[in-house]
Amino acid sequence: MADALATNAARFILREFVGDILLFPVWWYGKGLQRVGRATWERQVAFTNRSRWSPKVWFQNIFVPMYGDYSRSGRAISFFVRLVVALALSVVFVIYTALTLVSFLLYLGLPVAVVYFFLRQLLSLPWPD
Repeated sequence: MADALATNAARFILREFVGDILLFPVWWYGKGLQRVGRATWERQVAFTNRSRWSPKVWFQNIFVPMYGDYSRSGRAISFFVRLVVALALSVVFVIYTALTLVSFLLYLGLPVAVVYFFLRQLLSLPWPD
């Protein structure tokens, strides 16, 4: 009885362990990639749609005088201040987009790198030094 229980438990654990290892890439590049892609897209859209940080909003309001100052000097100052802020936010947007894309690409390449370095340790795979 104890032998059968130990055998069945060992078989179950081995099957689950091997199954998880073999199905991991399917999940990582299937449902996991879908989740990460959706989260990345939502993060990017949320960043661009936030009215306070969106360069689009600043460019749309570039000719609106700040603080209701409709004098020539007030309009000129408002234009250049909004232009500088909109350009700075555009730079921040480009950097944020690049970092988001890099993080997504790291997600894609992580399992490949892990397997490569694992096999490199086991089999002494060549690596240019």
